[in-house]
Amino acid sequence: MPVLTFPLGPLETNCHLYYKGTDALIIDPSGHMVEILTEIKNRKLTIQGILLTHMHFDHVYGCAELESFVKTPVMAGQGDIEISDILISSAARYGLPKVDEFHPVPLEEGIHKFGSIEVDVRAVPGHSPGSLAYYIKEENIVFTGDVLFYRSVGRSDLPKGDFETLAKSIREKLYTLPENTVVYCGHGPETTIGDERIKNSFVRA
Repeated sequence: MPVLTFPLGPLETNCHLYYKGTDALIIDPSGHMVEILTEIKNRKLTIQGILLTHMHFDHVYGCAELESFVKTPVMAGQGDIEISDILISSAARYGLPKVDEFHPVPLEEGIHKFGSIEVDVRAVPGHSPGSLAYYIKEENIVFTGDVLFYRSVGRSDLPKGDFETLAKSIREKLYTLPENTVVYCGHGPETTIGDERIKNSFVRA
Protein backbone atom coordinates (compact mmCIF):
# COMPACT_ATOMS: atom_id res chain seq x y z
CA MET A 1 0.00 0.00 0.00
CA PRO A 2 1.49 3.36 -1.01
CA VAL A 3 0.88 4.95 2.40
CA LEU A 4 3.59 5.78 4.92
CA THR A 5 2.54 6.81 8.43
CA PHE A 6 4.68 8.88 10.78
CA PRO A 7 3.56 9.46 14.41
CA LEU A 8 4.81 12.99 15.05
CA GLY A 9 4.60 15.81 17.58
CA PRO A 10 3.98 15.80 21.32
CA LEU A 11 0.86 13.60 21.01
CA GLU A 12 2.32 11.23 18.37
CA THR A 13 -0.35 12.28 15.89
CA ASN A 14 -0.29 10.31 12.65
CA CYS A 15 0.97 12.18 9.60
CA HIS A 16 0.26 10.18 6.45
CA LEU A 17 2.18 10.33 3.18
CA TYR A 18 0.25 8.89 0.23
CA TYR A 19 1.87 8.62 -3.18
CA LYS A 20 0.85 7.54 -6.67
CA GLY A 21 3.67 7.44 -9.17
CA THR A 22 5.58 10.64 -8.49
CA ASP A 23 2.60 12.54 -7.04
CA ALA A 24 2.12 12.74 -3.28
CA LEU A 25 -0.29 13.97 -0.64
CA ILE A 26 0.58 14.85 2.94
CA ILE A 27 -2.33 14.40 5.33
CA ASP A 28 -2.07 16.12 8.72
CA PRO A 29 1.51 17.44 9.00
CA SER A 30 1.63 16.98 12.76
CA GLY A 31 5.27 17.64 13.63
CA HIS A 32 8.76 18.27 12.33
CA MET A 33 8.75 17.40 8.63
CA VAL A 34 12.39 16.45 8.08
CA GLU A 35 11.79 12.68 7.90
CA ILE A 36 8.85 13.04 5.51
CA LEU A 37 10.64 15.58 3.31
CA THR A 38 13.62 13.23 3.14
CA GLU A 39 11.30 10.40 2.07
CA ILE A 40 9.77 12.62 -0.60
CA LYS A 41 13.21 13.59 -1.89
CA ASN A 42 14.50 10.00 -1.93
CA ARG A 43 11.42 8.77 -3.81
CA LYS A 44 11.53 11.77 -6.17
CA LEU A 45 7.94 12.71 -5.29
CA THR A 46 6.12 15.98 -5.91
CA ILE A 47 3.76 17.25 -3.21
CA GLN A 48 0.41 17.88 -4.91
CA GLY A 49 -1.68 18.49 -1.80
CA ILE A 50 -1.34 19.23 1.92
CA LEU A 51 -4.64 18.18 3.45
CA LEU A 52 -5.87 18.64 7.02
CA THR A 53 -8.54 16.35 8.40
CA HIS A 54 -9.16 19.08 10.97
CA MET A 55 -7.35 21.92 12.69
CA HIS A 56 -6.80 20.80 16.27
CA PHE A 57 -3.31 21.89 17.26
CA ASP A 58 -1.72 18.44 17.28
CA HIS A 59 -2.54 17.91 13.58
CA VAL A 60 -0.98 21.14 12.31
CA TYR A 61 2.44 21.53 13.96
CA GLY A 62 4.25 20.99 10.65
CA CYS A 63 2.13 23.28 8.46
CA ALA A 64 4.27 26.41 8.77
CA GLU A 65 7.40 24.38 8.03
CA LEU A 66 5.82 22.94 4.88
CA GLU A 67 4.67 26.39 3.73
CA SER A 68 8.29 27.50 3.80
CA PHE A 69 9.35 24.63 1.51
CA VAL A 70 6.56 24.28 -1.05
CA LYS A 71 4.05 26.47 -2.86
CA THR A 72 1.23 23.96 -2.43
CA PRO A 73 -1.33 25.46 0.01
CA VAL A 74 -2.49 23.82 3.20
CA MET A 75 -6.19 22.96 2.79
CA ALA A 76 -8.84 22.42 5.48
CA GLY A 77 -12.58 22.53 6.07
CA GLN A 78 -14.15 25.98 6.15
CA GLY A 79 -15.83 25.29 9.50
CA ASP A 80 -12.45 24.76 11.15
CA ILE A 81 -10.77 27.70 9.43
CA GLU A 82 -13.46 29.98 10.85
CA ILE A 83 -12.55 29.00 14.43
CA SER A 84 -8.91 28.11 13.84
CA ASP A 85 -7.69 30.44 16.60
CA ILE A 86 -9.74 28.51 19.15
CA LEU A 87 -8.70 25.09 17.88
CA ILE A 88 -5.00 25.90 17.63
CA SER A 89 -4.58 28.01 20.76
CA SER A 90 -5.86 25.19 22.98
CA ALA A 91 -2.32 23.74 22.93
CA ALA A 92 -1.43 26.24 25.67
CA ARG A 93 -4.06 24.74 28.00
CA TYR A 94 -2.17 21.45 27.91
CA GLY A 95 1.25 23.07 28.33
CA LEU A 96 2.24 22.12 24.77
CA PRO A 97 4.25 24.17 22.26
CA LYS A 98 2.69 27.03 20.35
CA VAL A 99 1.77 26.36 16.72
CA ASP A 100 3.64 28.56 14.26
CA GLU A 101 1.40 30.67 12.03
CA PHE A 102 0.31 29.23 8.70
CA HIS A 103 -2.33 30.11 6.13
CA PRO A 104 -4.91 27.43 5.30
CA VAL A 105 -7.34 27.72 2.41
CA PRO A 106 -10.81 26.14 2.39
CA LEU A 107 -11.50 22.80 0.74
CA GLU A 108 -15.07 21.90 -0.15
CA GLU A 109 -16.73 18.50 -0.07
CA GLY A 110 -16.67 16.65 -3.40
CA ILE A 111 -14.28 15.07 -5.88
CA HIS A 112 -10.94 16.85 -6.24
CA LYS A 113 -7.84 16.16 -8.32
CA PHE A 114 -4.36 16.70 -6.93
CA GLY A 115 -2.08 16.00 -9.85
CA SER A 116 -2.92 12.43 -10.84
CA ILE A 117 -4.59 11.66 -7.49
CA GLU A 118 -8.39 11.77 -7.26
CA VAL A 119 -9.79 12.32 -3.78
CA ASP A 120 -13.39 12.11 -2.59
CA VAL A 121 -13.49 14.78 0.13
CA ARG A 122 -16.24 14.06 2.66
CA ALA A 123 -17.48 16.47 5.32
CA VAL A 124 -17.61 14.61 8.64
CA PRO A 125 -18.34 17.19 11.37
CA GLY A 126 -18.78 16.29 15.01
CA HIS A 127 -15.25 16.10 16.36
CA SER A 128 -14.80 19.60 14.96
CA PRO A 129 -17.16 21.59 12.74
CA GLY A 130 -14.93 21.39 9.67
CA SER A 131 -13.63 17.83 9.94
CA LEU A 132 -12.96 16.20 6.57
CA ALA A 133 -12.30 12.60 5.52
CA TYR A 134 -10.33 11.78 2.39
CA TYR A 135 -11.41 8.70 0.43
CA ILE A 136 -9.21 7.46 -2.40
CA LYS A 137 -11.41 5.04 -4.29
CA GLU A 138 -8.63 3.73 -6.50
CA GLU A 139 -6.79 2.38 -3.45
CA ASN A 140 -9.90 1.77 -1.31
CA ILE A 141 -8.47 3.77 1.58
CA VAL A 142 -9.80 6.61 3.69
CA PHE A 143 -8.06 9.07 6.00
CA THR A 144 -10.40 9.89 8.89
CA GLY A 145 -8.35 12.05 11.24
CA ASP A 146 -9.91 11.98 14.72
CA VAL A 147 -13.44 11.11 13.59
CA LEU A 148 -13.03 7.33 13.51
CA PHE A 149 -10.36 5.26 15.24
CA TYR A 150 -9.65 1.57 15.72
CA ARG A 151 -12.58 0.54 17.97
CA SER A 152 -13.20 4.13 19.00
CA VAL A 153 -14.33 7.57 17.83
CA GLY A 154 -13.13 11.11 18.32
CA ARG A 155 -13.97 13.29 21.29
CA SER A 156 -17.02 15.48 20.99
CA ASP A 157 -16.50 17.56 24.15
CA LEU A 158 -14.05 19.95 22.48
CA PRO A 159 -15.09 23.39 21.11
CA LYS A 160 -17.97 23.05 18.62
CA GLY A 161 -17.97 19.26 18.97
CA ASP A 162 -21.21 17.26 19.10
CA PHE A 163 -21.62 13.51 19.51
CA GLU A 164 -24.88 13.16 17.60
CA THR A 165 -23.35 15.02 14.67
CA LEU A 166 -20.24 12.84 14.91
CA ALA A 167 -22.27 9.62 14.92
CA LYS A 168 -24.31 10.82 11.94
CA SER A 169 -21.13 11.64 10.02
CA ILE A 170 -19.68 8.20 10.70
CA ARG A 171 -22.84 6.34 9.73
CA GLU A 172 -23.61 8.36 6.60
CA LYS A 173 -20.16 9.27 5.26
CA LEU A 174 -17.85 6.48 6.47
CA TYR A 175 -19.84 3.33 7.18
CA THR A 176 -21.33 3.62 3.68
CA LEU A 177 -17.89 2.96 2.16
CA PRO A 178 -16.98 -0.59 1.05
CA GLU A 179 -16.38 -2.93 3.99
CA ASN A 180 -12.79 -3.64 2.99
CA THR A 181 -11.85 0.06 2.90
CA VAL A 182 -8.69 0.55 4.96
CA VAL A 183 -9.04 3.35 7.51
CA TYR A 184 -5.98 5.45 8.33
CA CYS A 185 -6.68 7.24 11.60
CA GLY A 186 -5.29 10.34 13.26
CA HIS A 187 -3.91 8.30 16.16
CA GLY A 188 -3.16 4.62 16.54
CA PRO A 189 -3.31 1.76 14.04
CA GLU A 190 -5.31 1.41 10.87
CA THR A 191 -8.54 -0.58 10.73
CA THR A 192 -11.27 -1.32 8.17
CA ILE A 193 -14.77 0.01 7.68
CA GLY A 194 -16.24 -3.49 7.94
CA ASP A 195 -14.58 -4.18 11.30
CA GLU A 196 -15.68 -0.86 12.76
CA ARG A 197 -19.27 -1.26 11.59
CA ILE A 198 -19.45 -4.48 13.61
CA LYS A 199 -17.01 -4.02 16.46
CA ASN A 200 -16.99 -0.29 17.24
CA SER A 201 -19.04 -0.03 20.43
CA PHE A 202 -19.33 3.78 20.24
CA VAL A 203 -21.07 4.03 16.86
CA ARG A 204 -22.63 0.98 15.21
CA ALA A 205 -23.98 0.87 11.69
